[in-house]
Amino acid sequence: MYELRNKARGIAVLAALMVAGTGAVTATPAMASPSDVKAVNFTGTVTARDFVAIREEPRVSAKEWGRINSDRKVRLDCFVRGGNVEGNHKWYRLSGQIGKYVSARWVSASGVPECRL
Repeated sequence: MYELRNKARGIAVLAALMVAGTGAVTATPAMASPSDVKAVNFTGTVTARDFVAIREEPRVSAKEWGRINSDRKVRLDCFVRGGNVEGNHKWYRLSGQIGKYVSARWVSASGVPECRL
């Protein structure tokens, strides 16, 4: 389950992000708006040793909102370019969550489209 610090209201939101099953990914065009990706089930798996931090902006210096444990599956909307994490500038926006990002360095996923601004 997700570990949250000082964010009890986020438990229900984060619980909805867990995905059961194998995490199959469906491809879409390279750019997608939020309305384009809501019906598509993009998933990723946390590959970090312990957890990946959920950030309020796509950079490591942004406020940590919560954590997702290693080997958990998460739903993803799209990716943005952000701060560097060990040579990787890609950050995934959590499905249905504006302003909640995880570094792609610690999440394995494919076929996730770039976010439109």
